[in-house]
Parts: sequence; C-alpha cells; structure tokens
Amino acid sequence: MRWKKYIEDLKNDSEIYELQRRVQQTNRLHTLLTSNTHGLCIDELVGKSTYTKRDLGIEHSMVADETDDGFGIQKAIDRIGCERAPKFSFLEKLYTLFSRAYLGYLYTRRLLGHPKDDIDVGKLLGLEYPIHVGVGILNPGGMVFVPAGTYSITSAITPKDDMILAGAGTATILDADADVTIINGDNANHNRITIRDMKLVGYGSGTGRGICLGFSNTTLYSNVINVRISGCGYNGLQMKATEGTANLSLILNVSVSGCVSSDEFYGSGIRIMTSDYVNLIGCESRENNANGIFFSNTNNYCTIIGCKARLNKKHGIRIDEYSHTNRIIGNIVEWNDVDNTASYDGILCEADYCIMNSNYCKENDRYQINLTSTSSYCAVIGNVVNDAGATGGINNSGASNTVVNNVTV
Repeated sequence: MRWKKYIEDLKNDSEIYELQRRVQQTNRLHTLLTSNTHGLCIDELVGKSTYTKRDLGIEHSMVADETDDGFGIQKAIDRIGCERAPKFSFLEKLYTLFSRAYLGYLYTRRLLGHPKDDIDVGKLLGLEYPIHVGVGILNPGGMVFVPAGTYSITSAITPKDDMILAGAGTATILDADADVTIINGDNANHNRITIRDMKLVGYGSGTGRGICLGFSNTTLYSNVINVRISGCGYNGLQMKATEGTANLSLILNVSVSGCVSSDEFYGSGIRIMTSDYVNLIGCESRENNANGIFFSNTNNYCTIIGCKARLNKKHGIRIDEYSHTNRIIGNIVEWNDVDNTASYDGILCEADYCIMNSNYCKENDRYQINLTSTSSYCAVIGNVVNDAGATGGINNSGASNTVVNNVTV
C-alpha cells in the first residue's frame, strides 16, 4: 500500500501541481498563437477558461471601434500604452509629490492622444537615471482586437513594443488609401510585435506596403500570423532586423498577392532583410510583379518551409549573394517568370552554405533551381523538378556545391 500513499503524496505536492499548471498554461498559449482563429481576443475566454489574460502575459486589452463614438485602431493602441504605465519606485513617487502640476499637464496631454513627450525629468532631482515621460512612463504593450468589418486606413497604423494587434480573421479588412503603408513599424526600432488574423488590401498603386516591420529602423522577435495581403504598391510584407542578432521571428500562414512594383527590392511579395533565424512557414506569395519571396543580406538559418511561390513575374524564391546559411525545404515553386523572358528562375541561390531539399519546382521559365557562380558549398538534395523551362532543370555554376538525388519529371 505504500505505493498508493506515494502516488497520493505526489498528487498533493504543491510543486508538482504548479509544474503541471505551467505546462498546461504553456500549451494553452501555444494553441492560441498557432491556431487559425482570433484566439488572442482573450476577452472571449474569460469565464470559460482557467487562464486569465494575466496568465497569458496580457494585462490590458481593448476592442478597436471605427464608429464616430469609438476608438480607432491607432487610438486603441495608444490607449493600451497609457494603461500599461509601470509602477514607480520610491524615488519616482517622491518626485511626483513635487511635480503634481507638471505631471498633471503631461497626463492631460496623454489623455488627449499626445504621448510623445520624452523629457529627462529625473535629472531635475539629481537622480542617476532619467524618467522618460510619455515614452518611458507610458510602457507600451497589451493587445488591441479589431472586430470584423472593413476599415479605411488613411494613415499608417503604428504598433508598439510588446503589442498584439489581432483581427477576426479575413472578416477584419484594413483597406488602404494611396501611398499608405497599412501597418508601419518603421517609425522606430521595435521588439515583440505580433500581427495576426486579418486581411490587408492595398490601394493597387503607389508606394504603400501591407506590413513594414523595419526598413530604416529594425524590428526583432516579431510575428505575423494568419494574415492575407493583396494589391500593395510595394512589398506586401517587409521585415528587417539587425545583422548578427538572432531575430527569432515567425511568419506563419501569410498570403501575399498582387504587389504592383516591378522592382526586385520593392515589388517582391515577402522581403526579409538583414535578419537571422526568421522562419517562413506555410506562406504563399503569388502573382507579384517582382519576386515571390526575397531574402536580401539575410544569414544564419532563416528558413522557408512548406511555402508556395507561384505565378510571379520574376523569381519564385531569390536568395541573394549576401544571404548565407539558409534553408529552403519542402516548398512548391511553379509558373514563375510568367512573362517568359527566360531571365528568372524558380529558386535562385547566389549565396553560400544553403540547403535546398524536398522542393517541387515546375514550369518556371529559366531554371527550376539555379546555383549561380557566386554560390558555394550549397546542398541541393532530393528535389523534384522538370526541365520545361527555357534553359533547363537544375543549374550548378558555383564551386563545391553538392547536387545529388534529385528527380526530373
């Protein structure tokens, strides 16, 4: 009978119970992050689940409402930033006793939607560290949920650090005016932004992008999940990080089509720049006037897995000569170079140490897979290709590449 008592003791052990609770909580969060729903609208789960918003790291949430009396999307994001102001230390509390009038003025500005003050008020008391009013005190973060509906976007939505912007799937439509980037995280360096479950519609011309997470600035540890983007003047999705820094970002189940520009840099459906450890999984990029997926200066184990690149006017997937050590696995790449110029390939690799495995490349106009003279030590293994292009199946013009066990159909 001792073993029964031992089992009972385990069940009653608080540490074991806490460990089980954490495992269940982690599984719950994983389900919310990867499910094809607007699961991160946690308001719907309160009362139906043992996990609260705080359990999931979400202290505040707000529903965006574009009616005349409601909060617009950007106002909701700013409001969440206001609500997540951090707690003050003793010295900060002491300072506020001597500056109620001034802080009252700043608080009024915040309520009026001007949280942009960055004033080093800490030095007024001789403190060793500053208090960044507006930017520092208004600790950004939280979640904004955008309900089903069509929203006219006349100026860019600017997310903040630690921010989740979630819609109700393709029933949430953000429709852009001319030259407007719909979601623009390039106003500053940003970290930990998640954009999910919505449809973005570009103007059909001009210079607007669907989602820009970094260009002149950078974005790290950010995710785009279950988003459909179409008709942008420039890139549908653009992400840039810092060279040599593990970005660790996820682009999951994102569809981009109809980017208008024919410039390889600006018209590619999905463009990843200067990023490490970015994962594109289950995405599709089609019918763009430039490349489907374009890695530029992107190194260190970025992956393109299970994606589709179809009917683009230039390369289906392009890995430029500064994008080493990347993996292109299990993708469908077909009917690219739709203008039949014989200038573009299914997969173009100009870099070193890349792996291309288990891809299906069909009827791309030049080569199905092309290793240029700048590529070396790449492995092209176990792919299925045809040679219906203007030039052929697999081309290997580089040095020390391994091209074996591929099937031509």
